[in-house]
Amino acid sequence: MALAVLFSVINVIMAIGDNKSLDAHFTVLVIASLVVTLLFAYFSPKVRKTLNALTFAFFVGFLVIVVLRARDVLVGS
Repeated sequence: MALAVLFSVINVIMAIGDNKSLDAHFTVLVIASLVVTLLFAYFSPKVRKTLNALTFAFFVGFLVIVVLRARDVLVGS
């Protein structure tokens, strides 16, 4: 529940700020996810398992963004 509320607030604030970069949105959401994972990981093993899976998915997405950016730099477009 806290993660959903936090993500909603972050997305609204970034939309008001007129930030259209998907990379920036994703990076802020990854950081928020890691903070929530650190805060709530000790409450329940089930919550920890779910948050770890979410963090892994975000990490994979982060790697995709890094690879795409590296490709853009190497190709020069």
